[in-house]
Amino acid sequence: MGAEVGIFRAFYESPVQHPWLLWGAAALALAACLARRDLDPGLRRYLVLLVGVSALDAWLTSSHVCGIGALSGPAAWGVPLFFVLAGDFRYWLIVTGARADGVFAPGVRAIVRAAALTAAVPLFTQLAMELVPGSPRPARWTFLVYELAFATFALALLRWHPALRQGWIRSLTLFVLATYALWAGADLLLLATGADAGHLLRVLPNLLYYGGFVAAAALLAPGAPARERRVGGREPRAWTPLETELLQDCAVFQVSRVDTRSPGGSVHRFYRIDSADWINVVALTPRGDLVMVRQFRHGSGEVTLEIPGGLVDPGETPAEAAARELLEETGYRARRLERIGAVNPNPALFGNRVHTFLARDVERVAEVANDGTEETSVEIVPRADLPRLIREGAIDHALVVAGLFHFELSG
Repeated sequence: MGAEVGIFRAFYESPVQHPWLLWGAAALALAACLARRDLDPGLRRYLVLLVGVSALDAWLTSSHVCGIGALSGPAAWGVPLFFVLAGDFRYWLIVTGARADGVFAPGVRAIVRAAALTAAVPLFTQLAMELVPGSPRPARWTFLVYELAFATFALALLRWHPALRQGWIRSLTLFVLATYALWAGADLLLLATGADAGHLLRVLPNLLYYGGFVAAAALLAPGAPARERRVGGREPRAWTPLETELLQDCAVFQVSRVDTRSPGGSVHRFYRIDSADWINVVALTPRGDLVMVRQFRHGSGEVTLEIPGGLVDPGETPAEAAARELLEETGYRARRLERIGAVNPNPALFGNRVHTFLARDVERVAEVANDGTEETSVEIVPRADLPRLIREGAIDHALVVAGLFHFELSG
């Protein structure tokens, strides 16, 4: 006599759950997407497309496809595999092709990166299954390894990818990780105990996958940027540089005259300051206090309180410059540097970037190494004092304030 099928498994394998309940989740996702009238148009179109793919997925991967019957031959495994990969690709494309301000306009490079990440998970899963003793194993083992592999890749990107350190894409990644964690938990329960409740637990991540992902993306993404809500004027267009003449080389920067043609065809003259990139370092002691520097600034004619910073020397990367400047200006060494942001100091005049790095658990290993034009002192400032110091004007260097804002955004 065969084993009795539990009530939750019977529900899980029934058309009520798959496809009808999943179609309901996709319909709610579509409603959430359409309700966000301020979504970036590109993101809205993408999410609506994903609703259609989810609905098609729920239809064609059910055990008995409505209107067709059970799939057979290569379609029996090819169709489910396609939708598994499509489900992963939809997330990776947001990671590689969406911006922090909610704009979604992936280029060829973003699509290629998303495709590479999509392929990496099944390849890793296949390799892991080949290395596991005792293969072949039940299909649920493959599900579990795949879910853990995907979660591992997402967690790695959460730690290292700049787009995932803050904002709505990070929140969406946490949502996706929760979905895969629920799937893995359900599969572990089924493999370890065979408990029928594992099938019921699997229903929740199914709903999150087929409908929740799109709804979460629609609700988490920022509204369309100001250019989509403008009330006057027209979309600015790029001007064409014609001729550049170096006027003065001032060691740390150069002043140039640039003749530029406007979109309307007229030629105008502008002046530009060229410089190497700059760096800022938010250096934290093991207690979480900031290592800061006081020094005289010739532009303002005042002694200022700043975070360590300086120029990127020829042949250096910004990270190497950050480590060097931190050691020279403070005597502290960073065990590891994490880039947390970059800004243009003033787009009207400058073309370079200011990179801000976070250094945790710094340790003092040397004395301050000032050169002939520097005279600095080092101060340890509690993080809680930063808002007051900025508000009172004790910290008034605009690029330092921008770097500290990136620090706050980084969590």
